[in-house]
Amino acid sequence: MEIQPLSSGSKGNMTWIGSSGGALLIDAGLSAKRCEERLIDAGKDIRQVRAILLTHEHYDHIQGVRILAKRHHIPVYLNQITADAAILKGYLEDVELHILQNGRNFQLGEFTIHPFTVSHDAADTINYTIKCKDFAFGIFTDLGFVSSLVKQKAQLLDAMILEANHDLELLKASSYPLELKRRIRSRQGHLSNSESLDLLEESLSAGRLKKVWFAHLSEENNDHVLLKEQYDQRIAATSLQMEIAQQHKVSAPFLIQ
Repeated sequence: MEIQPLSSGSKGNMTWIGSSGGALLIDAGLSAKRCEERLIDAGKDIRQVRAILLTHEHYDHIQGVRILAKRHHIPVYLNQITADAAILKGYLEDVELHILQNGRNFQLGEFTIHPFTVSHDAADTINYTIKCKDFAFGIFTDLGFVSSLVKQKAQLLDAMILEANHDLELLKASSYPLELKRRIRSRQGHLSNSESLDLLEESLSAGRLKKVWFAHLSEENNDHVLLKEQYDQRIAATSLQMEIAQQHKVSAPFLIQ
């Protein structure tokens, strides 16, 4: 199983999940052209993609989905409420849709996929855990708080993509309007560095996690160097591999066999 964030942040999100039997994309939030360019940059063949798994209908997660899916005949998996919201906005015209059920596993090739509900200000946001043979991966982004369900799932993973959207002090000092700051900090907003590190610390106690990517960093309200310092202060020396997923270029792949 191979995991590779191809873009992460408010300007677009996309992640590659690959195996010997094919691949999945989680979201496609760049333009279709940029999505294709990122796949080329990563050395990936879009013909291997069996499905696009959509988390929610916000533009930075869905922008390229319609054209990419139609051009390359890729089915899109999402829940009904997100489908209704996205169709209303004209995002999924003439796309092959497969409606999934929150909390119910489904199988695509070698992948066992589990979609689950998180709290965010979209119609019905979901995150995913994905298993391939004995390896388990999860993505936790675009969530306003860490629920007991998220904590439970994070304990069972070998690798995760974990939102660290903002540093609270940088957000407080930013020029963002007060209403936007409140939205970001709300239980339907985004995780702070501190909240992300809390979850990571708890997840490490299970002794299974091997790799984490911090993701969806705000370019205005966060800083890679600051996050790395906070990580070093909070997380004791372990064999955990840590990386910050990039907005403007692909991240290094993580392969486990």
